This record gives sequence, C-alpha cells and structure tokens, in this order.
Amino acid sequence: MPLAVPDNWSGTDNPQAFTVHLFPGCDNEFLLYEDDGLSASCITPIRQAWSAQAWQVTVADAEGVCDFLADKRLFELHFRGIVAETTVMATLDGDSVPLTAVYDPERATLKVTLPAKGVG
Repeated sequence: MPLAVPDNWSGTDNPQAFTVHLFPGCDNEFLLYEDDGLSASCITPIRQAWSAQAWQVTVADAEGVCDFLADKRLFELHFRGIVAETTVMATLDGDSVPLTAVYDPERATLKVTLPAKGVG
C-alpha cells in the first residue's frame, strides 16, 4: 500500500518520496500510476515475493512516458509483522547498496529507507 509523503498538499506535483506498507502472507504486485495531468503517464511496478524463509520486494523502473517525474525518488518500506532479528539487504542493478533500517517493536514493523532511485 504505497502512500505519498505530504510535501505539496496544495499542488498536483507528483511526490518525490513514498512510504510503502508491506504485509506478510502472500506474493503480490502493486502498479503505482502517475501522470502529468495532461497526456503523459507511467507506471512503477512494486512486487512482493513472500515465504516463511524470505521476503523480497522489488521497486522496478517506471514504465511509459516519465519525463515529468523527479530524476530520483525515495522509497521507505514498512515491513509489518516482522521480528527484530530479521536481516535485510538491498541491491540496485545487481550491486549491494547501503540502507537505513529502524525497528519499531510496538508495531512489529521494520522501516527500511532505500537509497534514492532513478526513475528508469
């Protein structure tokens, strides 16, 4: 369930940062639709592959006419129903990348901030 960070409530600009809430239990895909308000649009696929042993999330490149989007965007992933000892790692184009992770024990949620990602 992607949510935009409230950085421009009065305008119609597309956000540069997103918070995505992820829940365990099954594989799933969400297609984030964005447009320029006129004729150009693009879709960013967000896929989840879940099993008891591993939980993989992929934020794919945006597809379509995307020149109206910010050059780079931030994604904060909230993994719900997870234990504190969970190991997380991220890759970008096949290379490991550093990330920031904070565990919230009251909500059993691991908040992972990915490095800024190019649009496509």
